[in-house]
Amino acid sequence: MVNAQEYINQNFPKHVQEIVAINKNLEGDLDLSDYPNLTNVDIGNNSQLRSLKLASSTRITWMSLYNTGINNLSFLAELPNIQTISLPRIGEHDYAYFAQVIREICQEKNRELEKLSQENQQFRVFTQLLFPNRPYNLLEFQLEIARLKYQELAPQVRNKKIELEQLVTNAKNKEVSFATIIDLFLGTQKQIVEQGNNSDFVQGQLIAYQNVLQTKLTQEELQTLLNKQTELCQLENHLANLQLRIS
Repeated sequence: MVNAQEYINQNFPKHVQEIVAINKNLEGDLDLSDYPNLTNVDIGNNSQLRSLKLASSTRITWMSLYNTGINNLSFLAELPNIQTISLPRIGEHDYAYFAQVIREICQEKNRELEKLSQENQQFRVFTQLLFPNRPYNLLEFQLEIARLKYQELAPQVRNKKIELEQLVTNAKNKEVSFATIIDLFLGTQKQIVEQGNNSDFVQGQLIAYQNVLQTKLTQEELQTLLNKQTELCQLENHLANLQLRIS
């Protein structure tokens, strides 16, 4: 017998779209979660295969599990576009189980459809509130939500900026000669947040500035400055993205 997982890992790269492993004397459990591009899976006539695990996929449309020992088909609920499947050979006592699995899958899909229908209805209600006597338009609705969010965030950004400026002023008043270092300290943090530059060099700069400032400012004060700078940068970035959407 051949270990199923080892055989698949050795013979099929992760990017493949099809796995065909018929009559390979495979045994054990098989996990194909790391194969996101699969469209066809044929692992039939491997009677000692016990289980199959798959990631949620809209690509898989064809599958054969014929004459395997796989008896848990719950993964089918994660394959919304499956069109053809050859089930394991089962006895009469197994039909009730598989019928129940199929019913549960159908019920889950019906619940998902009902949820989507309710969400769509909510969108229509909101649209009517925002644009009375006008036809439903999803793009227009999204733009209006972006405008409302922009109007909500803009004053928050202004307040956060004032709050940070006050903290910076207080810190500089403790030691006037450290004013430039404080600006460099916060500028480095801004670079990390906005540009995602978290290299060892940049981190080293931040630590160096922090070590100097700790002679006059507490660790709590420095961390508060960093937190406020990070929060402001994130809000400003969000606001800028909203501005692009509505402009």
